[in-house]
Amino acid sequence: MTAISRATSRTTRAQAPNPSPLTPVRYVNRAPATLDRWIEAHANVVKEFNCGDGYGTESGFAYDILLRAGWRRGDDFVHTLIEPTVAAMLAQLRSVTQCDCDECKALLPSEGPAQ
Repeated sequence: MTAISRATSRTTRAQAPNPSPLTPVRYVNRAPATLDRWIEAHANVVKEFNCGDGYGTESGFAYDILLRAGWRRGDDFVHTLIEPTVAAMLAQLRSVTQCDCDECKALLPSEGPAQ
């Protein structure tokens, strides 16, 4: 990968905060400090945080994050992240990338630009 392609790929990832005004992140429950710091630094990406019942997790507990319109999980077109541990959630959050699916395109005018 060249330096230019690395720089280009970085701009599509959820690494830079959005300076445009957005609705605040909705916290249904308190987030652990590590997740809270990531969420607040990337409020342009995260719409809502919750933790509790873990659908499909062995422990029955999971962290849930709903992404804002214009963002998706890096390896598919999923807009909700569900992980049983903070480490697993941070790994998913670091792979978040911009999304241009029809659902996101329809929602973007109401939430502002994803970049």
